[in-house]
Amino acid sequence: MKNFWRELKPGFICSAPMAGITDVAFRQMLIRFGGLDVIWTEMVSVEAINRNIKKEYEYDFLFEKKEQPVIAQLFGSKTKQFEKAVKLVKKLGFAGVDINMGCPDKNIIKQGGGSALINEPSNAVAIIKAVKKAAGDMPVSIKTRIGFHKPEYIKWFKILLACKVDAITVHGRTKQQMYTGRADWEAIAKIVKMRDKISPKTKIIGNGDVKDLTQAKLKIKESRVDGVMVGRAMLANPWMFCNKQPKDKQERIKLLIQHAKLYKKYFKQEKHFDNFKKYIKAYFSGFDGSKEMRVKLMQTKSVDELIAIIKPQD
Repeated sequence: MKNFWRELKPGFICSAPMAGITDVAFRQMLIRFGGLDVIWTEMVSVEAINRNIKKEYEYDFLFEKKEQPVIAQLFGSKTKQFEKAVKLVKKLGFAGVDINMGCPDKNIIKQGGGSALINEPSNAVAIIKAVKKAAGDMPVSIKTRIGFHKPEYIKWFKILLACKVDAITVHGRTKQQMYTGRADWEAIAKIVKMRDKISPKTKIIGNGDVKDLTQAKLKIKESRVDGVMVGRAMLANPWMFCNKQPKDKQERIKLLIQHAKLYKKYFKQEKHFDNFKKYIKAYFSGFDGSKEMRVKLMQTKSVDELIAIIKPQD
């Protein structure tokens, strides 16, 4: 398997793995808009894979070839479960596997996964070693934070960098901060310097508070990260990576219809239509009557009903 990380030039842009958001339909829209270099799936439980609870992971692992390089993200706390999960990821043809060591969700932490691993460095290292062994020639990356209760990134990243993974995404907040406060890009810049000394081949990806492409490029220049990952901002502005807004209301309507049809194609009845409604605001905003139309669309009960309301305006 080709290691795509080695071929990426500095300055690349990634979409973040976001539970309930970065499904295959949304990722297809991101691909259509353009500007992305690497894409992540939603995070998937290694325990669910080991217990073969397909409804909890099979739709999260749907992807199209045109998304490549696309990375499957896993979370959990048991090395044996990671080993089996990685074998599935490799079999499905993903370009890489990512270990979630940063999710601040309390339910994930209770399971010992996500940012809980910051407090369990020995287990974190054991997981990384198990994943690397199971992955073979498939690239391995990590997504984490700068600390749990407080910033403790020097100790934590010395441990991670010593594992010589292909890439590490650094969210510049602690677990305690969740998504509040300001992301610490000065800490991220210091981690880049640590990387230069400990593991020069490991790519460092900065994450946190990046709202547009201009800001992403500035962060790359100031902190010397290899790339930037964008999360919450792309839900409100999914075309941010190509730096080109839809030209008018009619184009926004057309894009929403395309997205809705993709959602129906991939999920049929497997995901409730209410899950799709989080995307509506991105398309229906910024023009007269958009708020009133959003209210109407939020009351729809299916893709067909949504399209029936907006298509006559096309």
